[in-house]
Amino acid sequence: MITALDATLKDTRSNRACREAAKGLGILVARAAVPDLIKAAHSSDETLSLEALNALSKIEDRSAGVVLVDLLDSPDKDIKQQASVTIGILRTGQAVPKLQSIFESETDQKSKEKALEGLAYLGTPVSTPLFTKALGSDDKVIRTSAAEGLARTADPKTLPELEKAVMTEKDANAKLAIQYAMTALGKLDYLSDIVNDLSSKTRGDVAQPYLIELARTPGFLPKLYPYLQSPNAGVRNRLCAVLMFSGDQTSLDQLDRLSHDPNGDVSAQALRARRALRARLEAAGTTPTTGSHQ
Repeated sequence: MITALDATLKDTRSNRACREAAKGLGILVARAAVPDLIKAAHSSDETLSLEALNALSKIEDRSAGVVLVDLLDSPDKDIKQQASVTIGILRTGQAVPKLQSIFESETDQKSKEKALEGLAYLGTPVSTPLFTKALGSDDKVIRTSAAEGLARTADPKTLPELEKAVMTEKDANAKLAIQYAMTALGKLDYLSDIVNDLSSKTRGDVAQPYLIELARTPGFLPKLYPYLQSPNAGVRNRLCAVLMFSGDQTSLDQLDRLSHDPNGDVSAQALRARRALRARLEAAGTTPTTGSHQ
């Protein structure tokens, strides 16, 4: 299927088919198609370019980032904005000066927001003063990205600013981002709030990736395990997904217990997560020592 989609992407007779092919290659995380997606990202067809950039952000082949930096100078605002985010996701450190320049000098507010979002994914220490200042922005999207950036720069000196910000923040998403940043810096006062937001229809899709990222920090996983006993099935269900992506050997028995959960959705999710985690551990050459039965 990937070969067929890649061939369609290169066939310029139908723009619509090319766009759908780019989208499909992203969904399939088709790493082999990265060179052709890079070419498509530079297409004169704006929609194809945007689909290709979005696909590259899903595939996360970091080698692609450096050859997308020129798109930050695109006269097309939509392409410039999507490139800002994609380049951040691909951790393209060379783009930091340009992204900071866009954020500081661009008059278009959405372009500023996307530049800061890209910088937040990068989380480089040189951006710490910019993130700290942006915490005080009138724009809630800017405040959210600023907090996410501070989570990833992980500079303990920024904790007092985050503590002040969390007390005054009125927007729920921005507040969640600040709580995530404080948790990333080792202050666990708000971990329960982040976990409880997993069951929120509006914030669950944000809280889950925050916890996936936090759970990759050495020593953090055991702090999540008590919440697997949560009375809220939505929380238990989403924590299975967190462990699927960020769990280690110690998570296998936790998921085994949840595979017997009285809630059918939770037990099914636990089984899927356990299988995926075992496969990931085995692919990484880690032989599970506990919970080895299927």
